[in-house]
Amino acid sequence: MGINNVVFIAFGALVERLNDALCIEYFRSIGIGVDYIDVTGLLFGGNIKQDYDFVRSINTYDEFENIISCYCKSSTLFNIQIHYELRFVKLFLLLRKHRCKMSIFEIGYMPYIPFDRKIKEYLKYPFDFFKRGYAKLIDIVLSRFDFFQFKYYVKFVSGNVPLRISQNNSNKVVEINYIDYEYNRDMVDVSNNSKRYFVFLDIYLYKHEDHRFVRFANKNNFLYEKYLQNLNNFFIEIENRFDAEVIIAAHPKSNYAGYEFCNRKIIKNNTVGLVKGSYGVISHHSTSLSFAVLNYKPVIFIYDDLIKTEFTNIYMYTKVFADYLHMPCLNTDFEMLETMPDVSKTKYNKYKYDFLVTENSECLTNKQIIEGFIKNEAFI
Repeated sequence: MGINNVVFIAFGALVERLNDALCIEYFRSIGIGVDYIDVTGLLFGGNIKQDYDFVRSINTYDEFENIISCYCKSSTLFNIQIHYELRFVKLFLLLRKHRCKMSIFEIGYMPYIPFDRKIKEYLKYPFDFFKRGYAKLIDIVLSRFDFFQFKYYVKFVSGNVPLRISQNNSNKVVEINYIDYEYNRDMVDVSNNSKRYFVFLDIYLYKHEDHRFVRFANKNNFLYEKYLQNLNNFFIEIENRFDAEVIIAAHPKSNYAGYEFCNRKIIKNNTVGLVKGSYGVISHHSTSLSFAVLNYKPVIFIYDDLIKTEFTNIYMYTKVFADYLHMPCLNTDFEMLETMPDVSKTKYNKYKYDFLVTENSECLTNKQIIEGFIKNEAFI
C-alpha cells in the first residue's frame, strides 16, 4: 500500500518558506492528503498565530493521541519536524505506541560549533547547561538499554552533511534540495536598485517570537534599542566608506514600523533578489546566507557585545559561519570593514554541497523528487 496521507507535526509558526521547504503543496498536487498539527501549546504552553487555515493547534496529549489514532498507519506518513530530546519524550512514545510511520525533513543544517567553544560559552549559563547535560545523559542511558530507540521510515535530506548522518536510523533516505536553492534557481528578476548597495539579512533579533524556544539566551536583558543603534552606526560607516546604501531584507515574521533602521529601505519577501543584485551581504547568522553562497557574494558577519553576552547561540554561529566561508567577522562596537573580502569559490561550493544540495538532487526539482518518491511507494 502506498502513501495516501502526510501528517506534519511541528512547533512554531508555519510560514511560507517552511511550507515550501516541506513540499506541502507538492504532496497535495499529486493527491496526497495533508494535515498539519501545531504542538507549540502542547510543548511550550500558549498558542501562536498561524498563517495557514489548515494548521490545527493542540494543547493536550489526549488531543494529540486522538488525532494520530484516527489515521490508517500503513498508508500515513507522520512527518515529525522535531528532533528527539528528553523534554519531548512523551510525544515520541505516543507515536511509537501507535506504530506510526515516521519521517522528517533534515533541512536547514548549518556548520557545527566546535565542542570546546560550545562548552566555554554555555558554562556562562550553568543552570541551563547542567540541566541540558542531565537530559542528554538520560537519553544515552535510555538508548543504551534499548528503552527508547526507533527508526524513521524515511528522511528527506538536503546536503551531504545530513545525508551522512541519516543512514543509520532511517529505512530510506530521499535527497532533496534546500528550498533556498530552489528559490535561487527559479529567480530571474533581481533588485533594480540604481545605486550600489549592501543587503542586511535581518533575523528580527529585535522582537522575534521564536526566542521563546531558544536556550542559553538572556532574552529579557537584551537592550533592543542599543542593538539597533549599534547596527545603524555600522551601516553609516559602511555607506560612507564604500559609497553605497544599506537595504534591509526584512525577516518574514518581522513587523517594523519603518523607523528602526533610520528610514533605510526595508523590503520583505525578496531576499533572493536583493542578494543577487547586491554588492555585498551583511549578516549575523541566517539560513538565508544560502543566497549569498549560491551567488558568490562576499559576506560581512557582524555581532556586538550585547549579542555576545545575551544571545550566545547567535554569537557562536556567526563566528562559525564566518570561519566556514573564510569571511570577516566584526564586533561592531569597535571594528570596521577596511576592504571588501575575496570570495573563495572552493569554500562556497563546499557549503553548497554540505548543506543545500547533493550531486544527485541538484539536477532535479523538489516537485520531481517528491513525485518520484510517492510513485515508488505505490509499488511497494
